[in-house]
Amino acid sequence: MKDDDIRLSWWERNQRIEALSLPNTLPDMLAEAAGRWPNQIAYNFFDRGETRTFAQLRVEVRRLADALQQLGIRHGDHVAVMLSNRIEYPITWLALAEIGAVMAPIVLSSTPREIHFFISDCEARFLVVEEPELRTRSMRPGEGPLPPAENVIFVGPVEEHRSSPRYDTLVAQGSADFAPLRAPTANDPVNIQYTSGTTGLPKGAMLSHRYWIIGAAATMEFFGIDHVSALSVSPFYYIDAQAFALKALYSGARVDFSPRPSINRFVDWLYQNQTSVTWLTEQVLELPPRPEERAAGVKLFLGYSQSVETIKRTLERFGAPTRELYGATEFGGGAAVPLVVEDPAILGTCGVPLPFRRLRIVREDGREAVPGEVGELWVSGDGLLQGYWKRPEANADFLADGWFRTGDLFVQDDRGYYSIVGRIKDMIRRSEENISALEVEQVIKDFPGVLDSAVVAVPDPEREEEVKAYILMAPNLEPPSFEEILSHCRERLAPFKVPRYLTFVDEFPYTPSEKVAKKQLTAGVDDLRAGAWDARDQIQR
Repeated sequence: MKDDDIRLSWWERNQRIEALSLPNTLPDMLAEAAGRWPNQIAYNFFDRGETRTFAQLRVEVRRLADALQQLGIRHGDHVAVMLSNRIEYPITWLALAEIGAVMAPIVLSSTPREIHFFISDCEARFLVVEEPELRTRSMRPGEGPLPPAENVIFVGPVEEHRSSPRYDTLVAQGSADFAPLRAPTANDPVNIQYTSGTTGLPKGAMLSHRYWIIGAAATMEFFGIDHVSALSVSPFYYIDAQAFALKALYSGARVDFSPRPSINRFVDWLYQNQTSVTWLTEQVLELPPRPEERAAGVKLFLGYSQSVETIKRTLERFGAPTRELYGATEFGGGAAVPLVVEDPAILGTCGVPLPFRRLRIVREDGREAVPGEVGELWVSGDGLLQGYWKRPEANADFLADGWFRTGDLFVQDDRGYYSIVGRIKDMIRRSEENISALEVEQVIKDFPGVLDSAVVAVPDPEREEEVKAYILMAPNLEPPSFEEILSHCRERLAPFKVPRYLTFVDEFPYTPSEKVAKKQLTAGVDDLRAGAWDARDQIQR
């Protein structure tokens, strides 16, 4: 098939997909799934032995929704959820959606400082959590921004706080004949999904029912995926696992959720569950080949910024194609490479727009780029984020006339395919985690005697990028040990944000606006590790 024919056929297919009749809300989608595939397994948390069929899922969701509504959760309420990967997580999310409430997921490795920020920022009236997560952090209901005991719902075993509601008790008390006091609508928010940004602390992206339904339909229909098994290795507080959960409701697929990401167990999980679709864990290609790789039966790997060489190696090892799926929290999927494409030059791109998405590349001067010119990618379409929670300045910066400014630098070739060439945002991507350099800098600058700090990305073959911190001490002060700085960071940052490389400097180059000139700081340095303390390997590089 010629390139023009491929793009034309997928443009026509996108139009057909956009004309489909879709459910209005997540409760509608769950009801349809339970009616069409009642006895098929929807969710399988295989490490815990927890499964639910579509029919069982809907019954438990509605019983929990009824109990939560009786507890006082109302349409529009914000509920913070901090759980490990377990069946109660998606059930809680879907139950809140039935009420019209909004889930605000909290990263499980968050420090007390970060937890306080999330709960305070999103104004959560309720918290759903496993008790050990509070106990090990010496946090108690009702202290600081944490909701009172009667509004903290515990999942799993409880040693203290026995007066707080329990998940199991609520499900047992609730009725499957649930009726919301106010029914949710397509444009009601269902998530406040925190995403790191260059403004420092995370921003809460408000995602609607429509956002999730569009995302599920666009991906499943674009790739022609139906009635398959998908493996999710992402924690459920991240958007990838949530997206898989809803793709199951849309298509009748079974989703197998791993307890946590693991390179060494990835192939075992594929083989054990006979996975059809999953995100590619690229580091697995560095492990010795195993016969289980082809026996797993994978039909499609989804990838982000995969090289042509990686795509080739994956096909050789697993016998399955890898296709780019470019996206972001704010708009879900934006572009993808069609399955029918075989040209290596196209496989290395981000492909063509997904259904419901329009793309444009805008130059620095505000004019639209022509093919071959680099500019910022803007995305528009149905079901984008509704804005950032309580961040009017960010909304003004990132949302312009219905277009979301991604901060990613793109180029379109003369055949119409889009490719990412870099990022405007001062972000670091470490092991698939997005880290705000500014947030890490702010924590380091809180250390006594630190005058300024600059955090940059260091290319890394295993983790994509590592975190390096340059530290400027106040004059005439003896620098602290690197371990003191690291201990300070570990108390205030999730583990994946803590710098690996640290170095002290005598001065910083600054821009006219008094910001560290990071390009000048790192210009001409072939190896950013050189001369820095390596916290992982405990050596001076």
